[in-house]
Amino acid sequence: MQTLFYFDDVKQLDCYESFDILPVSNSHRSPIQINEEIEFWSVMGTLKPEKAIDIEERQFPVADLPSELYAVLFASLCKQVTGAETLER
Repeated sequence: MQTLFYFDDVKQLDCYESFDILPVSNSHRSPIQINEEIEFWSVMGTLKPEKAIDIEERQFPVADLPSELYAVLFASLCKQVTGAETLER
């Protein structure tokens, strides 16, 4: 698994009010099942309400990383850059 970033410029992270770290097995669309193997970890950003006008789902992947540690570190950096909350499960 290669690291994948879903933004072009760090300023785009200001659109998010919080960051959540989630394990991913199959895809972002399906929740991980109990016996599934984790393929990668995703840092999910929750858009600020004013940035999510006319959008049903406010949570989007910001980055996919090969390990939980990398995801935690990246989410922490996002929090420091934006002043947003970091949520860990």
